[in-house]
Amino acid sequence: KYLTFENDSPDKAPVLTYLKLNSVCWLDVRLSKIVLPTGTYNVFWKMNMKSRYQNIRNEYQVSMVNSNGITDIGYMDTEHLKNLKEEWEWVPVFASKNFKELLKISFNSGKGEDLTAKLFNENGSWTHNLGFHMIQFVMV
Repeated sequence: KYLTFENDSPDKAPVLTYLKLNSVCWLDVRLSKIVLPTGTYNVFWKMNMKSRYQNIRNEYQVSMVNSNGITDIGYMDTEHLKNLKEEWEWVPVFASKNFKELLKISFNSGKGEDLTAKLFNENGSWTHNLGFHMIQFVMV
């Protein structure tokens, strides 16, 4: 299996279940039907690395697509991902590949919108042991 659901907690609490990338060379993770209060948000993914062997390469692109087809594209800092450890941490999504400004997305709940979050990476070699726990939207 390339992706598995894992739970390292002693009591196996469902809220602590996460998606573990065991080994892939091409990654496309999608979270659908996200509904938020109207506002503007920064995006963060809660991630960890279970092993020092990870082979992180190329950009990790995050696309936020609303139900009207409008897409905001951001990027995760590859150097940040290379330095992840076993402890969970929030990885920010930036507006461009210079990794200076955070991606800002706008959402209008009054229009009946929903979002799909897509995380994509194409790597010529295999990436291993990344953990994805959740996505967080912080109102700005």
